[in-house]
Amino acid sequence: MTGPELKVSLGLEEYTNCYIQKVLGVGVNLYLVTINTRFPEKHIPTKLLRNNLTTQQFRITNTGLDKLKLTPGVEVEGFSGTLAPNSFIVVRDLGAEAFLKIVKNNKEGLPV
Repeated sequence: MTGPELKVSLGLEEYTNCYIQKVLGVGVNLYLVTINTRFPEKHIPTKLLRNNLTTQQFRITNTGLDKLKLTPGVEVEGFSGTLAPNSFIVVRDLGAEAFLKIVKNNKEGLPV
């Protein structure tokens, strides 16, 4: 499966900025596809692709994989590799992560 086919199969045609990264150092083909539903037209900086809540959730400290290694983010349309049928694809949304940070930091109990 190529990049444009992946974007269609995941239903991400309406997002202009979709990035794909491969997780290195694990025994399976694991890819992260990043979108931003809060600002779909805005470019996603490399810093946000590397450091966010989803990549922190994937860190497995008890097995020694406390530093998750990712390839640099590439736009899904420009992805030249092919995905094997046994690949795992995780779609993460930076807009939802921003919402989770607001809820977490809402110490006064105000409605969000």
